[in-house]
Amino acid sequence: MLVANSAIVPNLPTIHGQRKQRHFSSFEARSQLQQLDPTSLDHRLIATSINGTEESRMKKKLSEMLRNVDVSVSPYDTAWVAMVPSSREKPLFPECLDWVMKHQLPDGSWSTEECHPLLLKDSISSTLSCVLALNKWNLGERLVTRGLEFLETNSWAALDEKQRNPIGFDVVFPHMIQSAIESGLKLPMEPSLIDRLLRNKDDVIRRSQPHHLAYALEGLGNAYEWKEIKKLQRSNGSLFNSPSATAAALIRNFDEKCYRYLFSLLKKFDNAVPTSYPLDISVRLQMIDDFQKLGIDRYFTAEIDSAMAEIYGCWLQGDEQIFSDVNCCALTFRLLRMHGYHISSGALGQYEEEKEILSSVDSRFRNVNTILELHKASQTLRYTYDGLERLEAKRNLELFDIDNLQLLKTSHSSNVNNKDMLLFSVKDYNFCQSIYQKEIQDLERWVKDNKLDQLDFARQKLNYCYFSTAAIIYQPQLSEARISMTKNCVLATVFDDFFDCGGSPEEFENMMKLFERWEGNSATGFCSDQVEILFSSLATMINELGSAISQRLGRNVIPHLIQIWRDFVVSMMKEAEWTRENQTPTLDEYMENGYVSFALGPIVLIPLYSMGPNLSEEMISSEEYQNLFKLVSLDGRLLNDLASVQREGAQGKVNSVSLRLINGGMTEEESIEETRRLIESYRRELLRMVLQSEGSVIPKACKELFWRKSHVLHYFYKDKDGYSCPLEKLNDAKAVLWEPISNLALLNLN
Repeated sequence: MLVANSAIVPNLPTIHGQRKQRHFSSFEARSQLQQLDPTSLDHRLIATSINGTEESRMKKKLSEMLRNVDVSVSPYDTAWVAMVPSSREKPLFPECLDWVMKHQLPDGSWSTEECHPLLLKDSISSTLSCVLALNKWNLGERLVTRGLEFLETNSWAALDEKQRNPIGFDVVFPHMIQSAIESGLKLPMEPSLIDRLLRNKDDVIRRSQPHHLAYALEGLGNAYEWKEIKKLQRSNGSLFNSPSATAAALIRNFDEKCYRYLFSLLKKFDNAVPTSYPLDISVRLQMIDDFQKLGIDRYFTAEIDSAMAEIYGCWLQGDEQIFSDVNCCALTFRLLRMHGYHISSGALGQYEEEKEILSSVDSRFRNVNTILELHKASQTLRYTYDGLERLEAKRNLELFDIDNLQLLKTSHSSNVNNKDMLLFSVKDYNFCQSIYQKEIQDLERWVKDNKLDQLDFARQKLNYCYFSTAAIIYQPQLSEARISMTKNCVLATVFDDFFDCGGSPEEFENMMKLFERWEGNSATGFCSDQVEILFSSLATMINELGSAISQRLGRNVIPHLIQIWRDFVVSMMKEAEWTRENQTPTLDEYMENGYVSFALGPIVLIPLYSMGPNLSEEMISSEEYQNLFKLVSLDGRLLNDLASVQREGAQGKVNSVSLRLINGGMTEEESIEETRRLIESYRRELLRMVLQSEGSVIPKACKELFWRKSHVLHYFYKDKDGYSCPLEKLNDAKAVLWEPISNLALLNLN
């Protein structure tokens, strides 16, 4: 292995016998963030933009929400429980009637305290159920009158397609109308409206499968057999975890398990019931998902790990709360997989083909959230995720809905305060963005100081190198890793251009000798200014980075950094020789050289040293380390080949796609299809290795960087070569680096 002094820049060679004096930028001008304790840095940083006490309060509050989930009670379901009779034709749960009588709203309705204008169907359904309950037991005459007045004013919403439909509304609401009429109530509703609702109910029942309708059991009246319904009873005694459906069954047939389920809820929720229970797994998963989407999950690592371990146990036990709800099942599967749990996709096998998603979802679950969650789960199965974390966090923050109302049979909410979550996330995001802006200004000076902007042949890709880095390494304390990846990316791009079109054979040879004689290379000399600019910039960067890393690790890593760069340059030299001598390599020769020439050695392997965990010599010499590097590099090489095959063909170059035509006897279509198959295969194996914990020696944070870099590659090369022609990515770069969060105005957070 090459040997280098870890404390000083190597002796620089001369050009034409004269020593040139050059200025080299230093890391000293950068923020000292990376020198702080990584475990406490995030909290210290955010405290500078949010009052320290306030930040601590918000974090504690969010942590408590994740540990202890609470859900709102439902007037609709409570009214149905109130209608359950005892053997003496008295209410079995009179406490529910007391609750109903105490919770009518000033407008005469029973609904959420702040009724959304698009949730009027929910309001009239809840109000009618409460009116029926009071009327059944001849109570609250004045309350019933005011409830009927509300129905008279708002019954138009029942057929308004713009209103959001509670699950089962088209069956249950008409049934409640029938029950009201049969009980002698004079409903202030137009006969034509009632007729249309009843005909629509009959159409829905006729079109639906019986097991789909069972969830809306309270809307079926006597049109079901208890023996068949009992087969659907959960281990907790409920039907579908729905108090209203369980109450409807209890009205028809007394069942001890149904009774105990409802009794336990009334005790827990102070004489009322929620619209679904238990619901804690779903709420906790959604909160974890929101933490991740908003980019603040790093503050709650211990809480999230604890919650996911508990939920994994529920998955193994076949918990009904997970497996009876398509949305919850899909979300659980996706998050468990993302957190490294080895679980079978059998539970979601029917949704693996995206085209089956819409057709497979029955009327109970046919809503946008479930369809989106199934789509995300299918992406997990196919390993097709290609988003950039910080870019997605920005979009999620700007679109985040602070209203946490969800709609099942009726609207419900939890104790999760979305406004606090958003406030915390926005402040964190904007503070991180201020760090990025300072870093990129320092990097711009570094480019100028090293005269890289004076190389006419070189693409100037600083902004895109930094954007793609900050989008996946966004934590404030990882400043050194961001700087390292960006500088290596910039230099690798310039070296690529140098060997591709900017250098001469003489300069190539000179560069190779400089690498071969890294120590004591003063005798070699630079044959041109551009060779001097390139090599001197690289030598300085390697020594600055290497010295900082070596001091931290207590061993000299500079020889390893040099070797990584030397391997890359040798591979570039090989490709230049093929082009210059008009040689056509075999496909195996091309791929063995090509995964190295793709430059992820410098771009990924060197920043790994700055990701937090200490990389030992055992780790970097392990088969796991080499395989992770090779898989992500092969993935990127093939993506690049697909995107650039036409352009490179016009330049007289070959790549893996064209070589399959030449050496493999494939058609162009077959070669493209085979390349795509290999990309999916490499990425699938890469993710398997990243998630694997047993027998792994590479720290999790380092393995995840390989996977995140894969996201970057698919982002840039998914449709075409977005790195060489990046104009369409410009808005994304601006969004991550420069544009503030617009949701600040909505929350009055300024």
